[in-house]
Amino acid sequence: QIQRHFNSVDYYNGMLATSRPRAIDYLGRAMDYLMIKNPQAAIADLDRAIAMSETFTLAYFVRATARCMLIEMREAMADDGNRVEDKLNVGHEAMLKHRQEIGEYTEVLADYDKVLEYSPKNEYALYNKGCVYVKNNNLTSAISCFTSAINEKPDFGEAYYNRGLAYLQLGNKEKGISDLSKAGELGILPSYSVLKRMN
Repeated sequence: QIQRHFNSVDYYNGMLATSRPRAIDYLGRAMDYLMIKNPQAAIADLDRAIAMSETFTLAYFVRATARCMLIEMREAMADDGNRVEDKLNVGHEAMLKHRQEIGEYTEVLADYDKVLEYSPKNEYALYNKGCVYVKNNNLTSAISCFTSAINEKPDFGEAYYNRGLAYLQLGNKEKGISDLSKAGELGILPSYSVLKRMN
């Protein structure tokens, strides 16, 4: 399966080298780059696609995904690189890391805002934006996004689940339990584990 994506990248490389580039071709290659875990190359292609077509909604959506992947990969590498002798600096480093992440996630949010500018009822952009706010510990904004996603898609179990967790983190047990119960009814099985632990 991975080899098919490498082959597809080679196909796009040849086509883009010999034909007039199109935004959709850059999007296609970016999708392959994401599948082989190369978000930086994906972002570069999506930048090109958006430069060619500023209203290319899907390109903004995929670029937000690529940017999130890049942030998560950097976090994983930073965690792997931690050494015992560095522990004294952990507080300062954590603060700097958090500031950097907020800046990087600002770009992700900007991409989702573009998606919603051109497709205001896109429940997946609303949901993903809520998840980004959770990562930045902005739970009030996250709840607002999850609520908007649910308004567009009333059977959006994942949105109920994440909104429920956000409510619990804010200390609103009643709304949290209500959302987790609804998520369970909609097939999000981890909801029952959370509710069981609470009881």
